[in-house]
Amino acid sequence: FALLFPPEGFDVTDFRAQAKSYLETLIEKEFQPSVVKELLLLHGNPKCPPRVSRAFRGFLTDRLIQRVGVVATIKAILDLTQGLSSPQHWRTVNTLSKLIINAHIKDEEAYKSKVYPQILQLLYANEVEFMQVAV
Repeated sequence: FALLFPPEGFDVTDFRAQAKSYLETLIEKEFQPSVVKELLLLHGNPKCPPRVSRAFRGFLTDRLIQRVGVVATIKAILDLTQGLSSPQHWRTVNTLSKLIINAHIKDEEAYKSKVYPQILQLLYANEVEFMQVAV
């Protein structure tokens, strides 16, 4: 919330840049499925201001295109939906597949070059959920 309410006497632009940098560092060092799960919950909050919601969406996209971002996203969403035990399992798998395959950045080729190899790796995973999403 520091991005919304900087202390008095601080340059707002500079303060927001510092807060964003600190948040990015914190996000990079944490367990990625937990980060994605928390960002999804925060982004989905109807009381979240639009500017903050856009920032969360950007962080989620950044997490997705990281080296193991697809796996982290799948783990986070399956954890939120109770994985294979959920009666909505196939709907969740379908939604996950659509979420991952659609580019969320302007440079679609860069997105594909970072995400598609991760999808191919899911086909060789030992976990059923990963293979289901990849197919």
